[in-house]
Amino acid sequence: MKDSVQAGLLANIANFIKSLSQSLDRILNKLIDYGMEVKDSKKTDNGGVLFKLDVEGEDAEMETTPVADNPGYFDVRFKLLGQEIKLDNIKEADIEREIKDMLSEKFNIDITKVKSSSDVVITLKKVQANKQTEIQLTSIQASCTATKAVKALKAIVANDELMEMIEEEPTALEVFDDGDELDVEVITIEDTSSTIVDETYYHMMHSAMKLWSNLKTLHWNSIGENFFQLHEKLDTYIDAIQCDLDFLGELCIEKCGSVQNPTWGFVSEELIGPDSGFNINEGFRIAKEQILEYIDVLETFYVNLDHDIQSELDTVIRYWKKESEYKLRQQQS
Repeated sequence: MKDSVQAGLLANIANFIKSLSQSLDRILNKLIDYGMEVKDSKKTDNGGVLFKLDVEGEDAEMETTPVADNPGYFDVRFKLLGQEIKLDNIKEADIEREIKDMLSEKFNIDITKVKSSSDVVITLKKVQANKQTEIQLTSIQASCTATKAVKALKAIVANDELMEMIEEEPTALEVFDDGDELDVEVITIEDTSSTIVDETYYHMMHSAMKLWSNLKTLHWNSIGENFFQLHEKLDTYIDAIQCDLDFLGELCIEKCGSVQNPTWGFVSEELIGPDSGFNINEGFRIAKEQILEYIDVLETFYVNLDHDIQSELDTVIRYWKKESEYKLRQQQS
């Protein structure tokens, strides 16, 4: 986990920029997308804003100033590597394109290597329960797989420094995963509840499809003494997960009006290969791991849904918990 979370800084900058215009808010996001680190900012006497930046390890500055007698236009100054470029009287809607061209042409910055969009957006809040303070998940969005999102959430919650930042009002954390570490920023988000609900059903369906596929692979590749015991048990689970897929698909139709092909999302998930076959102990162990992953996804994305849907999901979760915590443990003993 990166030490520099920049909790208040980016949020304060973003709020200030939003108070000026939506276009300048987009510019702030683009600076970050282009691989720049926003180190500091301050208001200028002439009503603009001065950014202190880190560009590929080099200090840089960018200043945007409203043109006094020409509303909707800005003067932009960018300083890097001893060069200072001035863009005068730029229409607000054109600032992003002008900055993009300047970075590419004047400073040879490869803007095609942009920072990827966030993998996960997590909203947490602090609550008092049984005279103890707890951190509660209130929503989660993911552009990555649901399994990856759950792992990111667990890493975030395990970080004491981050948890100290969480307040009673919901705090939104944008999470980027570059493969080596998580980069976390505090952000302000708009109400996107309808989109979150749609995505939640798809994540759950993709996760169910992954479990179905992996259980099928175990089923087909069962080998060794007593293999039929594994084979038969997996048949039961395959039937159960097919029922879950039907249940989630029907919910999606009811709430969202249509449903994706569930294979679209699960293909990027980690799937089990046939290897050289699975004996009864290996099969039950892997089946339990896969079921626990599925439970994690259901319980994590559960918070995005209405209480009536949560009640229906409780039955699904209870079944899989019973199988993983009791019946599969008996099979492995």
